[in-house]
Amino acid sequence: MRIATVTWLALRELWISFRLLVLLAAVLAGGIAGALLPEVTLDPELLAIGLAAASVLLGGMSARTLARERRRGTAAWLVVSGVPRATMVLGWLGAFSIPIIAGGAGAGLLGWLSSAVQLPPPIDPLSYAAIAASAVAGVLVVVTLGFALGAILPALPATVLAVVLAAAISASGLLTATNPPLLPTAGFGLLASPSALERPLADGLSALGLAAATTAVLIVLAAAFLESTDL
Repeated sequence: MRIATVTWLALRELWISFRLLVLLAAVLAGGIAGALLPEVTLDPELLAIGLAAASVLLGGMSARTLARERRRGTAAWLVVSGVPRATMVLGWLGAFSIPIIAGGAGAGLLGWLSSAVQLPPPIDPLSYAAIAASAVAGVLVVVTLGFALGAILPALPATVLAVVLAAAISASGLLTATNPPLLPTAGFGLLASPSALERPLADGLSALGLAAATTAVLIVLAAAFLESTDL
């Protein structure tokens, strides 16, 4: 119940500050570009690049958000009110996850309708959905990394470091489409070249599981960092 309350408060703050619209626009950008410019690419590569770029932006945003909550005293007020620090991390992750998942679903659908359905050989819709979901999960990995940095560093260093690490991690995933996936952001690379994979469904599910496991580890780290930080 407390997680839902913190998530609602975080969503409200994102809405008031217009960051919620930035979240949605960043995740949707690649799918919209692919739908408007179908002649640019014959596969969902543009969507993958858009999601990878969005992860860099949102990683910096998540780091700055949690660091500013600490500096403004909002986090301390919640702790005094009886809200566990781990609940704050989960609440903010929930607030970021809702627009990311919603926007990722819309972008993936646009990518499928505009280009993926035309790929030779035909890509199975379920396989494509698994790959697209793994790419969206890669965005959440980077966002959670930002929270871990924002839980322990001041706003500016946390934001800069989050952007640098997010760029490196996202670019590595985008340029790597190994079989099976080895990176938590490998969904970007799988989405960029689904027609080249021998087992797209298995690889998509593997990348999705790896991203989910990495996100869970980073949540634990972010909560531990916040517990050790003065608010």
